[in-house]
Amino acid sequence: MSARVTPNQEFQKPPNSLAQITAIFLFFCIPVKVQVRENKMSGVTMDEKTANNYLLVTNGKELKMSPTAGNGTPSAQRFDMKPCVLSRESYASDISLTVNVNKVNMWRIGVVTGSAKRHGFTMMHPRNFYWVIEWKGRELVALDDKEKIIQTDFVQKLTMRLDSINRKLTFDSEKKDNVYTFDNMYFSESLYILFSTTDENNPLTII
Repeated sequence: MSARVTPNQEFQKPPNSLAQITAIFLFFCIPVKVQVRENKMSGVTMDEKTANNYLLVTNGKELKMSPTAGNGTPSAQRFDMKPCVLSRESYASDISLTVNVNKVNMWRIGVVTGSAKRHGFTMMHPRNFYWVIEWKGRELVALDDKEKIIQTDFVQKLTMRLDSINRKLTFDSEKKDNVYTFDNMYFSESLYILFSTTDENNPLTII
């Protein structure tokens, strides 16, 4: 009766055929391609139900100011005083979004909690659950609890990235990384992306 061979003993036995030698070579020497799935956002669109009545949203991707008010029904969802609109979807994980703001004379971009106040002249500061930066025509300003002038160079494209684990919101321009970062963010619910403009001619566009 032959002795039983354990898995460890089998592994230690020298290969005794060309097929075994080939199999060992392929296992240890041929690199294996591991596919890593990136966490990319699906297409972001603006929600017209949240848009101020003086804003024009086109195909969910472009935003301009209108000289006349639209026919949107007043609601708790809709901004009544601020020229803002939110994304249709809310996000509980990382966000990465690029917008084209070339030649737009005034714009805002950032994130906000779903329960943050949308009526009246609410200050868009972190204490009110708004994390936003604003181009005021001549300067880029972080609407932090203490507003800060970031730069005076004109911005053409802006990328916004939310690191939900480290609670950081970072903005990069086409010329400069880390234009500004909100850190130590406090929120306990999903976030919406906020868009705003008062430009009637040049649209803010989601890329």
